[in-house]
Amino acid sequence: MALRSNLFDVDIAALERLLADANERLVARRDELVAAMDQVPPSFESRDDIERARIFATQLGKLLTECDRQRKADKASFVKAGKSVDRFFAAISTPADDALKDLEQRMERTAHPDQPPAPNAAATRIVSSADLAVILSASPPAAVSQIPDEVLVWEVKAVNRAALDLETLRDLFTDRELDTVIQRHLRKAGPNALRGVTYRKAVRLH
Repeated sequence: MALRSNLFDVDIAALERLLADANERLVARRDELVAAMDQVPPSFESRDDIERARIFATQLGKLLTECDRQRKADKASFVKAGKSVDRFFAAISTPADDALKDLEQRMERTAHPDQPPAPNAAATRIVSSADLAVILSASPPAAVSQIPDEVLVWEVKAVNRAALDLETLRDLFTDRELDTVIQRHLRKAGPNALRGVTYRKAVRLH
């Protein structure tokens, strides 16, 4: 019997207010940059116009990068909570489902004693990728060895920053990802401190 329709009803309006307050700086920067677009000419007639547009584009790109980073950070706790709910109910339903399969097999053997026993249902049943991920997350590591290889995929468990071979990853970085890291290095170490990067002074747009 269900206790209530939704145990964790969320006040969406309150959540949106909380996000707006916590990310006030991003909201203000968005308004500032979007308003500045009204002063950008339809076309660029000089090198100065093109340079200002380039700087403006970089600022917009930085805002998009920071917005995406903060979105993932703010969402992480909700994703983690959802996975916890999945694990909790999987811990209830999975053993019960295995017991039901086992019971049905025993009943079948009693009704047809001459038939060979069927394979263990818990080891051979077909599950979706999403259900499998939930079951594995709540299972001991030894349980993975009993899952068929065709439904398993490799995933990154942890990264050792000190031992990571960045050279192997060089060609996999997008221009935006490289720009984000280089800008962080510029703020930390200053100009002319990174080999392969050309620096110059530019007028800041506000």
